[in-house]
Amino acid sequence: MDSTYTKIKDVLENDSDLKKLDSNYSCTCIDAEKSITAKGKTFKAEVNIESNGSQSLVKIVVDLPLMFAPFKGAVEKTLSRKLEKALG
Repeated sequence: MDSTYTKIKDVLENDSDLKKLDSNYSCTCIDAEKSITAKGKTFKAEVNIESNGSQSLVKIVVDLPLMFAPFKGAVEKTLSRKLEKALG
């Protein structure tokens, strides 16, 4: 679980493509809870990593205001691709 959290945290804190999605992008990590909040003007994503036996369970919730709904696909696609690559 710790290595999964570390990999996801590194992607969300440092990936330049995520920062391109929104110029106000920022990331807040709570290491003790294995939770990360990534947000900008156009979206907010909550990521929680939980232990599921010998595996990790990653929960991601993306919240977009209605007027930014056209960006939802781009945000989800970018997040999914980055996290799959980090965990691959």
